Amino acid sequence: MPDSDNSLSYREISLLRDKHRALEMKEHRLKLAIAGFLAYSAITHILAAALNFSESPIDSWLAVIWAALFVLGFYRVWIKDDSNWWPVLVPSGTVIIFSLLLMLSGVFVILPILLHSFALLLVFLRKRAIAAVANSSFKRTAAPKHG
Repeated sequence: MPDSDNSLSYREISLLRDKHRALEMKEHRLKLAIAGFLAYSAITHILAAALNFSESPIDSWLAVIWAALFVLGFYRVWIKDDSNWWPVLVPSGTVIIFSLLLMLSGVFVILPILLHSFALLLVFLRKRAIAAVANSSFKRTAAPKHG
């Protein structure tokens, strides 16, 4: 009994499944990159707070606050699987603003601006990848019936 025009062959189903898996892997890699950046930033701010506490307690407390924001962002992105922009924008945005203020005062700090801007770009790319996975044409259906 021949297949109807609407049914997909095993090959087509396999191709759709592979495409869907590739999109899911891309989204997972972006999630991993964002979470890794947030964890790295949290650890570096904790170390900065510990190393600078004797010289400048105010700077150390600012680093602790940033570390807490980055830990919250890591928790939201990795543990809760949150795709919202705010868990990354709040800590990265404040670092970017603070770095821009330092640049206005004459201190050259371009690396934090570039790194945190890249993290915000990753959030945008992850949102697009999540939308691509949701719009993927693969739907888990039963295999086509062959008579």
